Amino acid sequence: MRSEKETVSPVLVALFVLLSTLFLPDSLFYWALTTGGIGALLLSWFRPSLGLAIFFAVVFGGLHYERSIQHAIPANCFGKYSNIETTIIDFPRFYTGIDGEPIARLELRVLSQVTSVCQVPNTVMAYLPLAVIEKPPTLGDRLTVDGRLKAVSSQLSPQVWPDQATALGNQRFGVLSIRAVHNQTSAFAGLVQRARLKISHWIASNVKNSDGASLMQALLIGRSDALDDDLWQRLKRLGVAHVVVVSGLHVGLIALFTWTALSVLRRFFRRRGDVGSIAVHCLVVVIVCWVYGLMSGWQLPAQRATLMVVALSLARCCGLSIRSMNLLIVIALLILSVDLFSALSASFWLSFGVTATILWLLSRTESMRTVSRVLIIQSGAAAV
Repeated sequence: MRSEKETVSPVLVALFVLLSTLFLPDSLFYWALTTGGIGALLLSWFRPSLGLAIFFAVVFGGLHYERSIQHAIPANCFGKYSNIETTIIDFPRFYTGIDGEPIARLELRVLSQVTSVCQVPNTVMAYLPLAVIEKPPTLGDRLTVDGRLKAVSSQLSPQVWPDQATALGNQRFGVLSIRAVHNQTSAFAGLVQRARLKISHWIASNVKNSDGASLMQALLIGRSDALDDDLWQRLKRLGVAHVVVVSGLHVGLIALFTWTALSVLRRFFRRRGDVGSIAVHCLVVVIVCWVYGLMSGWQLPAQRATLMVVALSLARCCGLSIRSMNLLIVIALLILSVDLFSALSASFWLSFGVTATILWLLSRTESMRTVSRVLIIQSGAAAV
């Protein structure tokens, strides 16, 4: 029992330290990180696992803080127009503005700045009036635009911490209001973008039922924007709107289906000399889940589920036994190490919070009847 606590506590402490760096004030940030780093190194002499865990959490927190400083937009840059070259990195969302003008909301990655008074963040959310462009934009298009930087804000709390936190959590470091488009070309740089767009075109042209085509695009390539308002409202009234938004559930079902299909094929087509190794099963399941996660847009729930599938497959191949809660904590730490700002998004807490609640309730209701157990777990997950 003692060894189990020693292996779990460093990960929990590292997760807590990493999250706490998000809330340090700017004036004390470097002082706190320096003190924490020195203290962690001294602690590593007595508790190596705990001290090193805290040290690496402090280092990652400092790196992400430097990244946020690089993307911070000075106040004097707002309201000024810049001529920049961008590429669309996700499917555009089209809607009608307050004045009845059709508008496209775009996720843009900045490639270069032709003329600019200030440095534009490398990832921005942009609003494009369709009247200033020749044809509707699509995924992968390169646009040379005149855009004005704006702060991320809302009617509830304009330009303050909650909005900035949400923006950072969704990898949006600024808002660009586009007034002119000078050039539009279809220049794809990524294999995933091309594959997603081809699948979208194939579904739209071959599936005659419009609702069926929209649902297929939402489930296969993460295009929830393909659902029209009428269909979305019908799904919400039925209480199944969450089913058409790609999440860890879909990745888990893909993994289960792939494993079952491989097991059935192996039973009927067993090769001579087959000793029952599951290495091929694990490898194929990981590849299929990874491809599905990328095709669906690689959102945070898909990342979490895919990483868990990778860890579980590796553990099964190596004959290791890992508690599900410990595995979830490690996956959270890995995701935060790559992108600390994902902890500021609601999807992070919903994804990991619901999963942790289900795992905790599963361990607490083992002695109960199946019906009671299911009701308690569903109630707990719904409450979160």
